[in-house]
Amino acid sequence: FVGGARPGGADLYWMTPPRWMLDRGWSVGAEVAGVTARDRLGPHVQPSVAWVRGGSEPLLLMLGGRNLGPAGSSPARITLTSAGGSIASFDAPPGFFFHLIPLPAGTFTPTGTYLPMAVASSAVTGAAAPVALEQFDLQGEGTPMTGVVDGWQEPEYNPSLGRAWRWASDRATLWVRPIGRDVTLVLEGESPLRYFDAPPNVVVSIGAREIARFAPTADFRESIRLPADALAASDGRVVIASDKWFVPGDRGGTADARRLSLRIYSYAVR
Repeated sequence: FVGGARPGGADLYWMTPPRWMLDRGWSVGAEVAGVTARDRLGPHVQPSVAWVRGGSEPLLLMLGGRNLGPAGSSPARITLTSAGGSIASFDAPPGFFFHLIPLPAGTFTPTGTYLPMAVASSAVTGAAAPVALEQFDLQGEGTPMTGVVDGWQEPEYNPSLGRAWRWASDRATLWVRPIGRDVTLVLEGESPLRYFDAPPNVVVSIGAREIARFAPTADFRESIRLPADALAASDGRVVIASDKWFVPGDRGGTADARRLSLRIYSYAVR
């Protein structure tokens, strides 16, 4: 974990203690998920642990993933604890889930000490379904955060290329934390012309307000300024919409019925 700045334009960096670290049993990225599956771990087997650096300020926790049970099966009850005390719990029906959990000041003390937070999953009724914990962040006030909400597929990874990505559908929603100032969203993705005869028209909007528009003809890196007032009004929901998409099963004769539009290599805010 490396953090730093460039005072006076100098290339000066230093090591800073991370806000959090993840132990075994998580699925943040396809490569990590493969290790978790190989080791037969996950919150439905034994609690997945995050190590959180203690402090006195209030925090916001972002947790996302998938209940991998079949449609119509029992929800998974996700429970978060630290030092034997309950932090939060919620029920996740089969499919994707995304939760934001405000944590009051003093949830993790003493300051500067790394404390374990356990995330466990159990069935509300019946047998427990596998659960993959695919998104995690925990930050104090004023720190940008982002996560995928709707219209995104599971993380994928190609080991021979060393490349990870998520597919976005023709309408994909990101959550970007409102922090009282404009932030910049950086999207990196693959050339859509690998899949379409013409470039798609991609529109980034917040609520009814169009923020940016682009039509990529090659691998792309777009930096998009997101206004603070628009983020606050939409509770951080940012929509990326494309006028072109395809269903892999229609092209390859398989059962893959996903709607795919943009292959996104990374998304970040600053």
